[in-house]
Amino acid sequence: MNIATTIFTVVGIIVAIVVGGYAESTLFIQKYSNNNYKSERNEKLNKRQYKN
Repeated sequence: MNIATTIFTVVGIIVAIVVGGYAESTLFIQKYSNNNYKSERNEKLNKRQYKN
């Protein structure tokens, strides 16, 4: 019983990490990180244009 429960918990933790990492890479990066990166990049480009 103890060996089975430890194996089950380890597998569950690994699956949770994989699923969580996959969800972060798809959902969060596409929605939040890209928008933030684009806005920061646009601000930098605008600052450069104003300087020139």
